[in-house]
Amino acid sequence: ADPDRRTRFVQEAKAVSAYWPWAARVGSTRQRSRKATEPEAPEKRIRIRVPAAEPPRGMGNDMVSDCVSTYLDEMVDVVKSIVKADVQAVVDRLFEGWRDRRTTYIIGNGGSASTASHMMNDLNKMTSVEGAPRFRAIALTDNIPYITAIGNDIEYADIFVEQLKNLLLPNDILIVISGSGNSENVIRGAKFAREAGASVVGLCGRPGSRLCECADTVVNVPAKSICQQEDGHLMLNHAIALALRERIAATV
Repeated sequence: ADPDRRTRFVQEAKAVSAYWPWAARVGSTRQRSRKATEPEAPEKRIRIRVPAAEPPRGMGNDMVSDCVSTYLDEMVDVVKSIVKADVQAVVDRLFEGWRDRRTTYIIGNGGSASTASHMMNDLNKMTSVEGAPRFRAIALTDNIPYITAIGNDIEYADIFVEQLKNLLLPNDILIVISGSGNSENVIRGAKFAREAGASVVGLCGRPGSRLCECADTVVNVPAKSICQQEDGHLMLNHAIALALRERIAATV
């Protein structure tokens, strides 16, 4: 390095130190930084070989579990077992209700409650055709304040029938979605609807339930698993909404 340049640097640092005390340490700091930046001997790296993880028990080389394969294979059989004529009967009844300007109400519990809300959405939106009257569908699963008031002040088994007392008119339609087909709150709703002169459509699980007995039109999803029954009900919702739109569009 140039000695004159280094000397000038030290002199300037001393001159400045009268104003900024830390400046006097610049020269020594630079010397320490040079030592710190000197290359060190490279460290030896040790490589450890980790054996490849084996697939979880019950899974093959394609990484599809037996549970997934079994569930989907069974679902194919469940869909094939649904009676198409029964589904068409529901479409026909809903079309009659639309033609007569009636209202369709939908009820269910748990997963079936969410399907009821989904079905209300699809019956109202997917069937909308320019130039045709709108379909009227209401999911009684969506009025949470009223449901909790009835459940708290009266009885949970009355959460649907009490709403129907406010809204249901003769020739309206009640769609009841239930895997078991035996829940007391939906059975009370179905019985009240029939007594009031409305039609009851039951989207059920396996045959033989109380709902199957008190509904006018029934579609069974004869799966052993409640999960697959709920899957089937959601598929029926889409098939019914699309078929109903086709019927409505043909009137324009």
